[in-house]
Amino acid sequence: FEIEPLGDLVKLTVIHDGFDAGSLVAPMVSEGWPRVLSGVKTLLETGETMPAIPEPPGPARLRADDAP
Repeated sequence: FEIEPLGDLVKLTVIHDGFDAGSLVAPMVSEGWPRVLSGVKTLLETGETMPAIPEPPGPARLRADDAP
Protein backbone atom coordinates (compact mmCIF):
# COMPACT_ATOMS: atom_id res chain seq x y z
CA PHE A 1 0.00 0.00 0.00
CA GLU A 2 1.13 3.53 -0.71
CA ILE A 3 -0.71 6.43 0.93
CA GLU A 4 0.13 9.97 -0.14
CA PRO A 5 -1.45 13.41 0.18
CA LEU A 6 -3.16 14.77 -2.91
CA GLY A 7 -4.27 18.31 -2.06
CA ASP A 8 -7.19 18.00 0.36
CA LEU A 9 -7.47 14.31 -0.49
CA VAL A 10 -5.44 11.19 0.16
CA LYS A 11 -4.38 8.80 -2.60
CA LEU A 12 -4.27 5.09 -1.79
CA THR A 13 -2.38 2.83 -4.18
CA VAL A 14 -2.50 -0.95 -3.79
CA ILE A 15 0.48 -2.78 -5.28
CA HIS A 16 0.13 -6.52 -5.51
CA ASP A 17 2.95 -8.21 -7.44
CA GLY A 18 5.42 -11.07 -7.43
CA PHE A 19 3.05 -13.67 -8.86
CA ASP A 20 4.37 -16.79 -10.54
CA ALA A 21 3.71 -16.99 -14.28
CA GLY A 22 0.29 -18.53 -14.89
CA SER A 23 -0.70 -18.16 -11.24
CA LEU A 24 -4.43 -17.92 -10.49
CA VAL A 25 -3.68 -15.42 -7.72
CA ALA A 26 -3.19 -12.44 -10.07
CA PRO A 27 -6.63 -12.70 -11.72
CA MET A 28 -8.25 -13.40 -8.36
CA VAL A 29 -6.86 -10.27 -6.71
CA SER A 30 -7.54 -8.25 -9.86
CA GLU A 31 -11.23 -9.03 -9.36
CA GLY A 32 -11.19 -8.63 -5.58
CA TRP A 33 -9.29 -5.41 -4.87
CA PRO A 34 -11.54 -3.05 -6.87
CA ARG A 35 -14.58 -4.36 -5.01
CA VAL A 36 -12.88 -4.05 -1.60
CA LEU A 37 -11.57 -0.56 -2.29
CA SER A 38 -14.92 0.59 -3.64
CA GLY A 39 -16.50 -0.55 -0.39
CA VAL A 40 -13.89 1.33 1.67
CA LYS A 41 -14.47 4.47 -0.40
CA THR A 42 -18.24 4.26 0.07
CA LEU A 43 -17.86 3.71 3.81
CA LEU A 44 -15.50 6.68 4.20
CA GLU A 45 -17.68 9.00 2.10
CA THR A 46 -21.10 8.04 3.42
CA GLY A 47 -20.62 6.16 6.67
CA GLU A 48 -22.65 3.33 5.13
CA THR A 49 -21.49 -0.03 3.87
CA MET A 50 -22.28 -1.21 0.37
CA PRO A 51 -24.99 -3.85 0.01
CA ALA A 52 -23.70 -7.41 -0.09
CA ILE A 53 -23.28 -8.85 -3.57
CA PRO A 54 -24.14 -12.55 -3.74
CA GLU A 55 -21.31 -14.82 -4.78
CA PRO A 56 -21.75 -16.28 -8.28
CA PRO A 57 -22.82 -19.93 -8.39
CA GLY A 58 -20.38 -22.79 -8.94
CA PRO A 59 -18.45 -22.69 -12.24
CA ALA A 60 -18.65 -18.88 -12.61
CA ARG A 61 -16.65 -18.54 -9.41
CA LEU A 62 -12.83 -18.57 -9.73
CA ARG A 63 -11.29 -20.78 -7.06
CA ALA A 64 -7.70 -21.76 -6.33
CA ASP A 65 -8.65 -25.45 -6.42
CA ASP A 66 -9.73 -25.05 -10.08
CA ALA A 67 -6.06 -24.98 -11.16
CA PRO A 68 -4.98 -27.66 -13.63
